[in-house]
Amino acid sequence: MRYNSEMVLGLDIGSAQICAALCELDNTGNVNLKGVGTCNSAGLIKGQVVDIDELYKSIDKAIKKARHGIKARPTYVITNIPFHGIQFSHNLGFILSKEESGQISESEKKECIRRSGNIFKSSDQKILHIFPLFFKVDGTIVKNPVGTFGNNLEVQTHIILGNSSNIMKVTKVLKEFNLHISGLIYDPLACAQIFLDSNERKNGAVLIDIGGQFTKVSIFKNNLLHLSLIIPIGGETISSDIAICLKTTVPEAERLKILKGDILLSNINQEEEIEIFTRKNGLIKTKKLLLCKIIEARINELLSIIKKEIPFTFEHQYKCVITGGGSKLTGLREYIEAYFDSTVRNTPSPNAQHIIDNITHANAIGLILYAIKTGALPYSKNSRKIIPGFIKKWLNNLF
Repeated sequence: MRYNSEMVLGLDIGSAQICAALCELDNTGNVNLKGVGTCNSAGLIKGQVVDIDELYKSIDKAIKKARHGIKARPTYVITNIPFHGIQFSHNLGFILSKEESGQISESEKKECIRRSGNIFKSSDQKILHIFPLFFKVDGTIVKNPVGTFGNNLEVQTHIILGNSSNIMKVTKVLKEFNLHISGLIYDPLACAQIFLDSNERKNGAVLIDIGGQFTKVSIFKNNLLHLSLIIPIGGETISSDIAICLKTTVPEAERLKILKGDILLSNINQEEEIEIFTRKNGLIKTKKLLLCKIIEARINELLSIIKKEIPFTFEHQYKCVITGGGSKLTGLREYIEAYFDSTVRNTPSPNAQHIIDNITHANAIGLILYAIKTGALPYSKNSRKIIPGFIKKWLNNLF
């Protein structure tokens, strides 16, 4: 089977599901979705890779589904890293300019950013991303210090750290597929390419991605990721709550959550009953309101954590966008609007709606878009080839 150098694989390794998106880059620079495949995640426990053989099998199934009917094989892959051990830090970098011209140079800017990454970290941590949030030249904040007259350059950065073991294991699995790894990315960066438009990323937005076991909260401003938060609550947490409280199985709890759940308690008829299958008594009837109260309690806890950790974002009326499998709960958008007194959207940005037809595929496609945007996957429109040399340099810098 021949490899196609214009074919790229976006691989979203989620806590509940793996999604592979096979895309082709045409000579106009557009990303054309050729196939999508999904598979339940295996080999992962709470974001930690515990069995690389099982993880390989899950990824293999997703890729084969994405490639169904397509003869060519992708050459490059962009993936995220499972969330175990992901940590965040804000840090300062400082440098004294030695330029004879008296102006800050591009190399000094880069060195200042690099120095901000000299933070205390354990041996099992690697830096995934460093985002410069603002610069100061001789104490004055500037947007871009290059060319500015001054001696003292300072930068504050937002740093994302990944777990070395997880990175190593994911890399090992992907090498089994003979794919060139073009990027290892913190996936809310990819999600933002689909769900936030350019104005939202520039002026300020809160992106809430409710996954299976985790909720990722990301604050974007000035086209940069300013603040990150991972909360160990997701759709599977709610299903587990339902299973425990109603003494039923997790699959039955998941069914009830999707088909009968409604987080807006004021809409529920207090006398309405639903049928559920319990482990001990088989099929019984219970109040629908009870089911919905269980769901509402966990969502309320999730939102209270978000508001406690990042209260300023809603005071400034940042745009709020929710996504992820857990965002499909009936009434959730309206509930969050009331809780934060802010307009909430649960659909992709208008500019991206033509790319995807299912939010399940969003992160996988967004990984490719982010890689192209940042140069991790540079693409020459004239030659219609992806340039691998830069990719190797980027990956080397990562490790």
